[in-house]
Amino acid sequence: VNSASFAKEVNGLDTGWLVVDVTIVNRDKSGQEYNKSFFKAQTPNGEVLDPSYLSINGELSDGQLVNGGNVTGKVYFEVNDRKDDFYVIFKPDTFDTTRGIWKVNI
Repeated sequence: VNSASFAKEVNGLDTGWLVVDVTIVNRDKSGQEYNKSFFKAQTPNGEVLDPSYLSINGELSDGQLVNGGNVTGKVYFEVNDRKDDFYVIFKPDTFDTTRGIWKVNI
């Protein structure tokens, strides 16, 4: 997670958004898939949110990274007017308990 911010409006939708700028780096020896569904956001009250799919410029795309490859993009979560501490969770493998967790404040 590079940064996180609050946006009242994104792409004409004024519902309130947690905007997370992320970079994914493939440190494995083989190619690895990536997509925004590997990310979740936990709200201050413990609700876990899936990312929104907005199809806008700068949004994290889907694809594959070769060894040493990297990609940067934004992941959007609809949070209404909630501003507080959130946790951004990166869990690329459903069958593996390994994950990254970042506390962000908006």
